[in-house]
Amino acid sequence: MPFRMVARFTIVCAITFTAPTFNGKPFTAAAQQQPQVLRMIIQSHPNAGKKCLDIPSAQYIAGMRLQTFDCNNQNDETFAYDQGTQRLFIGHLCVESWGRGDAADAVGLGVCIDAPNQQWRATASGEYYQFAGMNNHCLEIKAGAKDGGAPLQIANCQTASSSQLWALIEAPNPQPARCTHISLHVPGGGDVEFLRTANDEWVNQFVDPNGKPWTFNWRSLSESDSELILYDQSRDRYGRFDLFGRKTYARNGATGGWGTPASIIRSDC
Repeated sequence: MPFRMVARFTIVCAITFTAPTFNGKPFTAAAQQQPQVLRMIIQSHPNAGKKCLDIPSAQYIAGMRLQTFDCNNQNDETFAYDQGTQRLFIGHLCVESWGRGDAADAVGLGVCIDAPNQQWRATASGEYYQFAGMNNHCLEIKAGAKDGGAPLQIANCQTASSSQLWALIEAPNPQPARCTHISLHVPGGGDVEFLRTANDEWVNQFVDPNGKPWTFNWRSLSESDSELILYDQSRDRYGRFDLFGRKTYARNGATGGWGTPASIIRSDC
């Protein structure tokens, strides 16, 4: 699917825009818009290589450093920006700076915890944006590198620096993953199979360490290209399948923390 350039996303925050537009149309009432989550591909300025913000080898792992790479319009280059919390995230992980917020601190992925180093203020600069993070330092390509694989860092904000200017390209809406089978490896419990039986109905089967077979029925509550949520009414148990991070979490009841993750070892999504 080809990229569709968006001259300006209208970012709702405490800044003043000059004649902002969205999809090429003038926008004059930004203050009246409710904050929303914007799905986007983030592309560097032409003078900085016109590369896209990217997860190396699509490894959705906390501690993975971000890079710029050839734009591919895939999930590992599709980010979301929450205007309310000013979080920039992808899958289940947030973009964050590492360190005390000093210039040259590296930028990568971390577990979302609403920390100051995970907040990014999007500020318009001409037809591009800067992302100002901790201590008002801006997201930039390290050493102004133009080639793919260049790492990211934060530095003193400079509107004239092309390595800090980003075009925001509207990403297509996510499509349901429509998995039909998922296999997990549970630490200390072996492998577990989940199979879709019809529409939103699932069944999972496994043999416990004592050799006893078990079968449980689940119902799909939500599905997207990044996540699947299942519910087992008989046990009031929820399962969250992180399709990007290849992890699965479970909990009892609708509230509370998720348990120790299991790894997704095979799936068709």
